[in-house]
Parts: sequence; structure tokens; C-alpha cells
Amino acid sequence: MKIELTKDVILNRLCIEKRPVELLGGEIVFEENTDRTPYIVFDTKLTGFGVKVSASKKTYVMQKKVAGRVMKSKIGEVAEFVKVQDARDKAAGLSVMMRETGSNPNTERRRLQLAEATVGQAMEKYKEHLKSRSSPAQESTISNFERSERKLSCWKDRRIKSLGADEIKGKFDELAKRARTSTEQAFRWATTSVEHVLTMEAITAQSQGRVPSMLANPFRALVHLKVYRTRAELAKDRDERGVRNPLTRERLGRFLEALWSKRAVNDNRTGCDYILLMLILGCRKSEHAGLVWRELLAPAGEKPSSDAVNPWMNSWVDLERGEVFFHRTKNGLAHRLPLPECALELLRRRKTEAAEESARRGFGKSRRFVFPAKSRFSKTGHYSDSQDLLKRLKVEADIPTLTRHDLRRTFGTTAVHAAGLSKEMVGELLNHGQTDVTDRYTEAEWLQLKAAMQRIENSLLTTAPNLYNSLKPIDWPPLQAPEPHKLAPVKPRTGRPRKDKGEADVAASAG
Repeated sequence: MKIELTKDVILNRLCIEKRPVELLGGEIVFEENTDRTPYIVFDTKLTGFGVKVSASKKTYVMQKKVAGRVMKSKIGEVAEFVKVQDARDKAAGLSVMMRETGSNPNTERRRLQLAEATVGQAMEKYKEHLKSRSSPAQESTISNFERSERKLSCWKDRRIKSLGADEIKGKFDELAKRARTSTEQAFRWATTSVEHVLTMEAITAQSQGRVPSMLANPFRALVHLKVYRTRAELAKDRDERGVRNPLTRERLGRFLEALWSKRAVNDNRTGCDYILLMLILGCRKSEHAGLVWRELLAPAGEKPSSDAVNPWMNSWVDLERGEVFFHRTKNGLAHRLPLPECALELLRRRKTEAAEESARRGFGKSRRFVFPAKSRFSKTGHYSDSQDLLKRLKVEADIPTLTRHDLRRTFGTTAVHAAGLSKEMVGELLNHGQTDVTDRYTEAEWLQLKAAMQRIENSLLTTAPNLYNSLKPIDWPPLQAPEPHKLAPVKPRTGRPRKDKGEADVAASAG
């Protein structure tokens, strides 16, 4: 519809609830816009000039047909212009540009903006992509990315096309002197971010029949110059720095005996079981934190009711079938494993103890979790941070270096060297596969996995006879066991603030 656009008509007569349909005797006739569909009213004084009315705002637009193609360009929101004539004048200028260039001014503006894009804008755009894609990146990935953003904050407002290969390599060398690994990671993220922006621009340019604004990613110079370390160099560096420390059998035995003694005192059962299961299953630190009891979800084969939780969108333990399912792991793949015998017994005890803990704390929402949170103020409802407890156990067992991921490495080395499994089987158990099929095993394959898991568990737990004898099936012969590990005596607190949550206060927290 066409009418003379005035400030009064735009502000006081046009609204999303009603739309104009005709002029009758100089008066605008409206009809109900029940579905609140946005609409455009065009001006009678300038062809193609109009105002678009939507639920949240009103916007001036200019529409023109050039070479058989209709172009629509946004002029600006109504609130940005004091007079309608100001918007009309700007629309007239855009109309001339459309006719002379044969292109949409908005498209040209976006192309120029991309040519002026900064490193910070490219990384922000890629971070949005990581969060909004069909399989969103995990929080740990986003945190890692944001650390890289901060590391390159000096280039936040720097135009990408102004960066040269020599300058990029110079900055890389400067930062790498202080922290090589994090610098490599930051520049790889920057490379990927810029590549993402260039790819999207190339696709857009092709559809518009023009040359892309930027043709090359300057960060690719680092790949061409081979400044990144190879896998072999990375492995050598980690060995030299002692970053990877799978436990030897002697240290593993001391660690497990200390853990089993620690489990029996104070309120350490949940934390100790969490750490022990991490070792037996070889899972990453966060993958088993949110495990729930399978029977508290929707029954197998049934659609979840409104008050149930979809089992295939959660990680769970099924004691009856003797299996554990991880919904989403670090590589984005689901993972399903058979439970060996001692792990099954540990989880049977855990089920009773977890229910008692939840009831004692009055924390109802944690009831379904295998490892309920210790605080009723927990946002997740489950236990997750074992780092402090692991530090205390490390000191108890007199182990110089131990991280949570070292437990996963201990699982892997035990599987290869002590249990004698092939690297392919170990990769399967560690979820290094390339498929995302949650129920992909035949019965024979499942039995092979179960036998492999049992061999690994036996190799791990027999290093600590007291723990093994407590969890083994009743018909298995016991091992000759030493005296249980004696925990370090509790020392009185000094009252001074703790400097470190780990070793510095181990004596005060040992009990």
C-alpha cells in the first residue's frame, strides 16, 4: 500500500496489531494483523521509499528494481531521524547508488566492513559460531578460546589485512619465549577464526558474482614457515618437562591404599569413589561427574514422560546390565563401556551411600546422581572438583607429581603393558573412535570389551591388596595384604589464611 509518510502516520497510526489496506475518502482503513506479521508501507512522494513495521521497531527502507532484480536496502530506524524528509533524502541517494552500481549499498557496506575487519572481530565471530553450531563447543573449549583471545588482545583492534607475515612471526616468537604451548594454541585459534570469516565471505562473494574482499589468511604464514612443533617434538618436550606422569605400579599401589584409607574417614567417600572410578574407567575428569542412575531416567525403549529425563541425553550407570554410558565426551562422541566386577561392587555401595548423603543433606535434586554434590547450593547437583582431594592423596602416598589426567594415562599404559591389549582396543576403551553410534557393539564385541576392562581393572587394583580384597567378588581368592595405610595425624589449624588448597593444608585436612 502507498500513502504519504508523515511523522504522525508513522508514529501514531502504524502499529503491528493493525495493518493498512486502503485509502477511503482520504482516510486510512486498517484490518486486524492477528499473526503480527511485519509489513511495509510505501511512500507516495518517493518511489521505493517506505517504512517497515515489525513487533519491536519501525525501520525506513528503500526498494528499487535494477536490471530485473529487486534490491531492498535498510536506511535506518525511525528513531534515528528527526524528520521523515531526512530519511527520504538518504533513500534518494541510495536509489542513485543502486542504479549506478547495480548493487545493494548494504551489501557493499558489509564487504567494506569485512575488508576492515579486526582480529578481535574475527575471533568474536568464531566464538559465536562455536556456541551456536548444531553441536555446541563445551565450556572448557570456550574457556580455552577466551584465554587465547586475551593472549592476543594487543591485536584486538588491528585490521587483519594490515598484518604481515614478519610481524605475525615476530609476535609469535616474542610470546613463545614465555609460554610456547599456550602461544601455539592462541595463534592456531586466531588462524581458524580468520579462516572462518574468509570462508563465509568467499561463499557470499560467489553468490553475488564479485571478488572476495580478502583472499589470504595472514596467520597461515606460521604454517608455511613451520613454526609449530611436530607431534614428535611435542612428545619430547612433554617428557623433558615431566608433564605426563602415569603412575608406576609401586606408586599406584601406594596411591590406592591411601585412597582406600581416606575413603573411610570423615566425608571423603564420594570424592574417593569419584577418583577411583575415573582410574578404573579411564575417563576424563568431567565425563563421569554427571552420571545418574539409569533406572531413575525413562525406562529403556520408552519415550520420557514430562517429569523424566531422556537417557540418551544424559550420562548414566546401569547396575543391572553392568554398563556405563557417557552422553557427550570431549570429542563430542557418545561412549558406552562394560563395568568390571570391582567397579560394579563399588557402584552398588555408592548407590546406597549416595542416597543416604542426599537425604542427610536435604538436597533432593542430587538424589539421581551417582556422585551427589556436598552443598545444597550446588548449581549442578553433582560432585565435580576432586583436585583438592587428589592433592592431599598425592602427599599421603608420597607421589611427587600427579594430576587427574595422569589417572587416565595410567589406565592407558596399564592396558598396553600390564593387560597386554592392542593399541586398537585401548583406543576403543579410551573413546578415540571416529563413530558416534551408541549401541554399535555386537554381543561378541561387547564380551571382548568386558574381558579387556576386567584385565585392566585386575592389573590396577591388585597393586593395592586391601582395596582389591574389599571389592572383589566373594568367590575370588583374596590377596595377601599388608596393614592398611595409616593416614597422617591431624595437625591443629593455625588460624592463618591458607596459601594453597593442596599440600599447604594437607595436615589440617588429612582426617
